[in-house]
Amino acid sequence: MIGSRIKEKRMQIGISLRQLARDTELTASYISQLERNLIEPSIASLRKISNVLGVPLYYFLMDEQKSHMIIKSSERKKLYDPDSPMKIEFLSPMSSDKDFDVKMVTILFRVQPHSKVSEKPLVHDGDESIYIMKGKMKLILDSKEYLVEPGDSIYIKSNIPHDMINETEEEIIGISNISPSIY
Repeated sequence: MIGSRIKEKRMQIGISLRQLARDTELTASYISQLERNLIEPSIASLRKISNVLGVPLYYFLMDEQKSHMIIKSSERKKLYDPDSPMKIEFLSPMSSDKDFDVKMVTILFRVQPHSKVSEKPLVHDGDESIYIMKGKMKLILDSKEYLVEPGDSIYIKSNIPHDMINETEEEIIGISNISPSIY
């Protein structure tokens, strides 16, 4: 609500309600009613308030959106396909979280020993950064092979075909960031 944002900004910069009333040439009673969301301000009044508080007029008109989201490990969304050697847990919100504007996705992935992640190379919109925490991954990019070990990372540009293969006895664990989100 507009009034709540006015009060929040006023308190954030440390001016009293009376000082805001004096500087805007509005009454303290009027501003108090605004801040309690009892009335809606006129554009002229909102312009005066925004000038004194040092923010653009649209600051008070923007839709409120979450600025952060905590995802508890026990509440992570998981993508487990019994036919796939790769298991995924989402460390970030997904684009399906409508109340949160998602620009990237972060996943924790596990690749079972002696397996290839997919039959065909993976190709997707969005740049991807991969960090390997455990295990050794054979990564094939444009027919060139790389061995990616714990502590190594790689950046893959959008729409570059890539294969991820685990040729070892050990599970691979890694983190991937993809932007924009493909999930």
